[in-house]
Amino acid sequence: MSQDKRLLEKYHEESVCELFHENSKQYRSDLQFIERIIASTVDPRMQMIMANAHKHYHGTAIIPLPQEYPRAKISFDRVILGRRSSRNFG
Repeated sequence: MSQDKRLLEKYHEESVCELFHENSKQYRSDLQFIERIIASTVDPRMQMIMANAHKHYHGTAIIPLPQEYPRAKISFDRVILGRRSSRNFG
């Protein structure tokens, strides 16, 4: 197989992948997307399915979490307002 043909096949494969990616995005204007959102919030069966959708880690220890947490020393609003992002470009 020639180098040109391999490059063409690789380009075609990447463009097909990109095409699938772009066409499989969910948009809020899609009717099926909206129907799934409504079904999950209204249908009790869907709520049951979603409530039980979690991973099971067989053979691992279960660590109980505290039922009550100590009172925060600073309000949530102050934490959010005081938040700063920093980046280390090195």
